[in-house]
Parts: sequence; structure tokens; C-alpha cells
Amino acid sequence: MVQRTRSVLLVDGESTDREVLKRAITSWGYEVYEASDGQKAFSLFAEHKPVLVVMELVVPGLNGLELLRKIKSLRPDTAIVLVTAHGTMNDAKTAMREGATDFLTKPTDFSRLKALLENAFAARGNPSNGLTGNGNSRRRNLHA
Repeated sequence: MVQRTRSVLLVDGESTDREVLKRAITSWGYEVYEASDGQKAFSLFAEHKPVLVVMELVVPGLNGLELLRKIKSLRPDTAIVLVTAHGTMNDAKTAMREGATDFLTKPTDFSRLKALLENAFAARGNPSNGLTGNGNSRRRNLHA
């Protein structure tokens, strides 16, 4: 399938949380593919190749870190934002080392999430810009 330039893969095992995030992301003008588990998420990722993935760290099937690794092995330039109510600071550090772009906790700060999406898509033509402002500052804080 042809890649959508403003497509987002949304992965969350909680249907209510997933629906709230989907409505927000869709209202900002993005096409959203959604999955409730890691296996379905990876299948959708392989098929649609979205620019950005927003995912819960704890999902059925493949856990968030396993899914992150599989996505990065298939397409290293994919921006991945973890949104979780269940993760620990240790999980956040591991995810950032594994290539996550940023890590947000629930309840979701929608203005921050929107800014992350906008930055990811604005930087689409210049991979070195990615989400370096938010991601690297977060990485520095997590490694301190």
C-alpha cells in the first residue's frame, strides 16, 4: 500500500483511551490506523507505513518495547511516541534508548501530543530534524 504522508498508527489496548486519542488526532487532520494489540499493530505498520506511531507501552500480544524494536528494525526513521499510565521511569529510559521519540504519561497532555505530531510531520522532509527538540531533551533528562 502507498504510504500516507499524514498517517498515524495508534496502539492502545484500552478501547476508551484509544477512541479518545483517535478523535483528537483525527480532528487535527491526520489519518489514523488503530490497533488494540501489538501483533495487529505491527501488521498495520507493515501495510501502511505511517510516519508516526503513538502507542501505549503495555498492550496485549507484543509488548510496547518489543513492538518498538520491530518497527525500528523495519523502518528506523519512524517517530514513536509512547503514551502510558502503566510505565515506570525505567521503562521510559529503556524505550528512549531503544529509539522512542518521546514518552508521555496519562492523562495525555493533548497540546503536547499535538505539538509532537506537528513536529514529526514538519520534519518529514529533513530526517535529521525528526523530533530532536522534544526527544533529545527528554533523553537527556531520562539519562541524568
